[in-house]
Amino acid sequence: MPARRKRKTRQAPEGEEEETELAQYEHGEAAADAVAEDLQAGIREMVLYALDPEIANRVSWSTANFPTLASLASLAGDDLFSRLPIDRRRELLEDQSQQTPVERGDGLTPAVRVKHAAGRLASVAQLSAIFEECVGPAELEASTRTNYYASWRLVVTWGIAHECVAGVLPMTKDTLKALTLELLMAGCASGTIGNVWSSIEERHRRFGHPLPLGEAGAFRRLYKAVSAVKGAPSRVIFPIGSHHMKRMMGLLGLSSAQERDKLMCCTGTALNCRVGEVPFFRICDFLWDHDAPYHEKYLGTAAVRIYRRKQDTGRKGHLPRLGRASNVEWDLVLRCGDMRSSTTWRLAQSASKASIRGLGVDTVHRSFSRSPQEHVDRLRNGNQSRGRW
Repeated sequence: MPARRKRKTRQAPEGEEEETELAQYEHGEAAADAVAEDLQAGIREMVLYALDPEIANRVSWSTANFPTLASLASLAGDDLFSRLPIDRRRELLEDQSQQTPVERGDGLTPAVRVKHAAGRLASVAQLSAIFEECVGPAELEASTRTNYYASWRLVVTWGIAHECVAGVLPMTKDTLKALTLELLMAGCASGTIGNVWSSIEERHRRFGHPLPLGEAGAFRRLYKAVSAVKGAPSRVIFPIGSHHMKRMMGLLGLSSAQERDKLMCCTGTALNCRVGEVPFFRICDFLWDHDAPYHEKYLGTAAVRIYRRKQDTGRKGHLPRLGRASNVEWDLVLRCGDMRSSTTWRLAQSASKASIRGLGVDTVHRSFSRSPQEHVDRLRNGNQSRGRW
């Protein structure tokens, strides 16, 4: 069966306009920023208009990109919420980010005395309600509950602005799509939208309401639709290209320390390393011809041991590979090998791993030290402390 060909998508030029029966679309950062500013101002204006004047004068806003009330505690007395049933009002405004009595007990269950108990024992309904109050919220970490509550405040703010407070809990799928569109219009990235959806589902699940994306795979499919929005253009998210690497590898007239730093920087970029991983590079972490026993085409390649890297398939695991380049000038493996052979490093007698003996290099100091002078002083003074692996 022939492989499916990927459909090519055309990137819209800056300022290009598209028009449909429902809306007019204009591609460009300036136009998107203008729409986002108008939407943010409109949300704030409608929230203040919908609330009672006494409450509206006391509200404060969070620093989120989307207009969000900093607190929901003062909204209980507003007409929008006082008309709702007491249980629904509590579900909308309850702050679950605080520690529960059980969590504050530091491992010990506090003394629980049930109010208005009939006789010596409380009823099953009373015990269940107390459990939901003091134990149930702890199924999520306190930090997770804090993040969910921040996103839920955004949802309630949006419901006030659109005069559909009763429609955010329980929420229908159409209401969720409407909220998502305005989040996109305000410039929110897909990660922010996913957090808002998660807070909505947690609130629905907490109080026993049907989920707006309850059918199998609905969350994943809809999230894939909005994942194209990353919060920034691709040229900003991935500013480093192969042409930058080639220009760095082509620099001439560098000192030995500058050459070492250049190679370590290019190696960390090629291996998609985190910033904190590059300073721990050592020459002994380069496993030359690591895959050569499997096939001769891997001769001249290298694997690199990354300090404390977890099994992260997106970053190629513990031992990411460096292949050979088509041009000798850009060949990282060859240049790093030349740097190894051009030094006078000797194997340390205090090498912490017998399996790396025979490399002919010092196994403890970092190849990418904080400063060239620190690197020289370590070699001169013989400070051969055990390295971290």
